[in-house]
Amino acid sequence: MNILLLDSGNTYNYGSMMMAENFIYYSSDCGTAKNKYYVSTNNEVHIERLKDATGIEEIYSVKVNDLFKGNLAMAYAKKKIIRIDTRTDLCKSMDKIIFLGGDDFTEIYGGKQLMGCVYYVDALRYKDNYIALVGQSIGPFDKKREKFILSVLKKMDLISLRDPVSLNYLKNVNKFSNSKSVTDLALLPLAKEVKPLKNTKDYVVLCPSEIMYRHAKISDRDSFIEINSRICEYVLDKLPNIKLVLLPHVWNDGTHGDAHIMREIFTKIEDKYKERIQMNDFSMQPYEVRNLIYQSKFLIAERMHPAISGLECEVPSVVFSYGRKYEGIFEKLYNLEDIIVDVRNFDDYNVMLTDIKNKVDFVIQHDDELRKKIATINIKTRPVALNHIKEIMK
Repeated sequence: MNILLLDSGNTYNYGSMMMAENFIYYSSDCGTAKNKYYVSTNNEVHIERLKDATGIEEIYSVKVNDLFKGNLAMAYAKKKIIRIDTRTDLCKSMDKIIFLGGDDFTEIYGGKQLMGCVYYVDALRYKDNYIALVGQSIGPFDKKREKFILSVLKKMDLISLRDPVSLNYLKNVNKFSNSKSVTDLALLPLAKEVKPLKNTKDYVVLCPSEIMYRHAKISDRDSFIEINSRICEYVLDKLPNIKLVLLPHVWNDGTHGDAHIMREIFTKIEDKYKERIQMNDFSMQPYEVRNLIYQSKFLIAERMHPAISGLECEVPSVVFSYGRKYEGIFEKLYNLEDIIVDVRNFDDYNVMLTDIKNKVDFVIQHDDELRKKIATINIKTRPVALNHIKEIMK
C-alpha cells in the first residue's frame, strides 16, 4: 500500500515527527508490513531521521510539485475551472493520503495559512482516493469563508479531532458525519524509546517556546525571557540537589525554532548556576528526548508535545497553554487542569510568574499522585490511538 503523509516534513519539530513516526511504525504493524510511505518534504535529512526512528526503510521523499501537473495554484485552478484531473501518476498511485494534525485548519496562525491548507487538500481530493485529516483541531471559521471551508472538509473520508470544541463544531453544529474524537498519536510509545526500571529524578527539563509569548495578552518577548530565567532560578533554588536541562522541542522550524530563545535564557542564568544547568544545543531524535524525560523529576513544557511525551513517560509537567488543544488533552482527557498555565489569562507578567511558581509547587508536592493518575489514564488512551491507526489502514 502506498501512503502519502502531509504536514510531516520537518522532523526538527519533534511533535510533528512523533505523530509521523508513530503512524508509520504502527500502521506497518510495528515494522513488519511492506507499505511504502511518501513524506512531503524538501530535505532528505528528514527521511533519514524517520528511517532511523522507525527502523523502516520504505520511506521516500516527495515534493508538492511532484503531486501535480504544474504548481499547486495552477493545478487547483484547472481542477475547479476546467474540471480536469491535475494529479501526476505518482499522486494517483497513493492508496491513502494522511494530513497529520495540528492547528492548520484553525485561524490561530492566520487566514492565509489556513486557506493554503484548505486549497491543498481540495486539490488532492478525488472520488478514487482516500484522505484523512488526523489529530486535528478544526475551526471555528470566519463567516466570510466558513461555508467554503466546510464544503471542502465534508469531502474528506475521515476527520479525527483532538478536542471537544472541534468535535461539537463539526458534528453537532454543522452535522458532519465524517468526524470523530480521538487522542494524540504521540501518546503511543515510540519505537526506540527505552523505559528505565527506575526513575532517578536527577533533573528538571524546561522546554522553552519561541511562539508562546505571542499568544499571551501582553505579547512581549523580553518579558517572557525574564519570566523563564526567574522560573529557572526558582526551581534551582527550591531543589538544590537537582540540575536543570534546557531543551528546545522545535529545533528548527525554518527560522530559529526554540533554540534561539533557549540560548538567551541560558545566558541570563549561566554565571549564577554554572554546573547545575545544561543546554541541549543540538538536534535530537524524539526517542532520545523521551529517554531523557523518563529520568526527570518533572517538566516545564511551553510546547504541547513535550508535555504529551511527559504523559506517555508518566512524568508530570507544568504545561503552558494558549489554545483549546491543551484543554482537550490535559483537562478533558487527563483531568490535569491544576498544572495548566493559560497565558491568555494574564495581563500582568508578575501575576503569571506567581501562578507558574504555584504550579511548580503543586507538581512537586503531588508527584506520586500525578504519576499514578497519568499511568491509569494511559491504559485507556493508548488503545484509542492504536485502534485509530488500524481503522485508517482498513
